[in-house]
Amino acid sequence: ELADAHMACLADAAQLSQVLLNLALNAVQACGAGDTVAIAAHGEHAGAREWVTITVEDTGPGVPPEIRDTLFDPFVTTRSQGTGLGLAISRQIVEDHHGSLTCDFLERGTRFTIKVPAHRVAAVAPLSGSK
Repeated sequence: ELADAHMACLADAAQLSQVLLNLALNAVQACGAGDTVAIAAHGEHAGAREWVTITVEDTGPGVPPEIRDTLFDPFVTTRSQGTGLGLAISRQIVEDHHGSLTCDFLERGTRFTIKVPAHRVAAVAPLSGSK
């Protein structure tokens, strides 16, 4: 879901792609049959600031209560094959972009929210003669 096509952020595309891929893979791996993963982006105003907000939400079993307070710490994982570095690195990347990465524990599932400073872009008209 993309709510505002004229909202952008000045960021390292590869790094933010790494964050989104990590969050999406975590969500998919947490889900079972019948669960869903949704990714949405929209612009948000908070005071004098504008933000690009991206959410990755799943309807899986959620984060176990015993690791919620340490979820973004290095080496915290619920998977036997995981290193526990993905969320710690993802949060650092977002913070390096002057943003935030937070987690909400839902009644059913989990929602991660990325907020990075927005940059308005003008709509671009197609070149004459292009289809």
